[in-house]
Amino acid sequence: MTLLAYNITGSSVTLVAGNPSPVLPPSASPPTRGSGRDVTSELKGLSAADYALLEAQRPNTIEYEWSGDVEFSLGSLISDAISAHVPSTHASTHATGNTDPLTVASAVAGNQTTIATNQSAAATNQSAVTGVTAGDAAATNQDATATNMGATAVNNDLAFAGSVHLVNPSGASTGTVVSPVTPADGPLIIAGQPDYPRKLQIRIVDGDSSISAGRLDLIGIGLDGADLAQGILLTGGTATVVTDDVYAVLSSATLVNVAGVLGPDSIAIGVGNALGLPIPVGATNVAVHKVTLLGAGAPVDEAVGAGVDTTARSIVPTSVPDGVNDYNFFFSYTVVPTQVVHNHVQDAHNHTQDAHNHGLSDGGHTHVQNTHTHGQNTHNHTQDAHVHNTSG
Repeated sequence: MTLLAYNITGSSVTLVAGNPSPVLPPSASPPTRGSGRDVTSELKGLSAADYALLEAQRPNTIEYEWSGDVEFSLGSLISDAISAHVPSTHASTHATGNTDPLTVASAVAGNQTTIATNQSAAATNQSAVTGVTAGDAAATNQDATATNMGATAVNNDLAFAGSVHLVNPSGASTGTVVSPVTPADGPLIIAGQPDYPRKLQIRIVDGDSSISAGRLDLIGIGLDGADLAQGILLTGGTATVVTDDVYAVLSSATLVNVAGVLGPDSIAIGVGNALGLPIPVGATNVAVHKVTLLGAGAPVDEAVGAGVDTTARSIVPTSVPDGVNDYNFFFSYTVVPTQVVHNHVQDAHNHTQDAHNHGLSDGGHTHVQNTHTHGQNTHNHTQDAHVHNTSG
């Protein structure tokens, strides 16, 4: 199907990525959509980093929409109607010191009660005189039709707590993952990987701010197995840039559109001080409650500090990693599992008495019956409370 892009501003907009980069006409009355532009061929097959740049440009500027079924993945780029067509993924990571979080969805079925109503038939005394035939009282079948009762499942928040022990995480570095090289278009040689899932830091050396263009595209895998992508601009002079996410693996690092490199300019990649915590993506209410430092002496509890990134699920401890200290981190978080809305249903049915007669057999006298009631005991139709579970 066709991928359409709409400009919702009053000026023409050129997309930051594309093959080639399309230009969208302005909207006649912002922030309503301008004329839709078919960008299917220009955006098909771009890198994850390009889609990440397009997503960074999108808010309050551009809206994307598929005309029907999704033809290809747009990575992190958000478009209308795409969430209904792209399946979610789940992958776990088993690394030293990590924990595997369990996601459980619960729906407790409510008991559905049908109370039977007692049906009374009071016997009438029948007098039989000579020549008179005794009367019959025929019981009428009483139907009780069960009504189907719907029980809609409600998603409940689930709270989890955990801890992780990290042994001697290395100190922050600027060249342990990619050694310093002169910036030029093409892939960089990855010399090593992070010792633990942690944020990376990119060291750009440009003392005279000569670099006028260029971008470093990072592709990797997060601490929970999710695909990661980030584009980092090279302009602005000498700087150390820390990644937004925690990388368990850096798969590739590629320089594109580099210009203005002079003399001693260089770029390198190392590990930062932010250590990843084994918390699933999408978790809320992330909190670190305790940090224990295990150095040469007795264990010491230290302040958690302000280094907790609840989105990246990482922490920069007060005593930063140095390759000597061990750490114990104690944390908690909340997840909201989902399940398909459904109903618990009983088939309609009847409660029936066989037809029968209360009769008198002869005349000349009165046959007397005590007044009485034909009744059913009040009872319930009940399902035991139960749980529908899913795990991941």
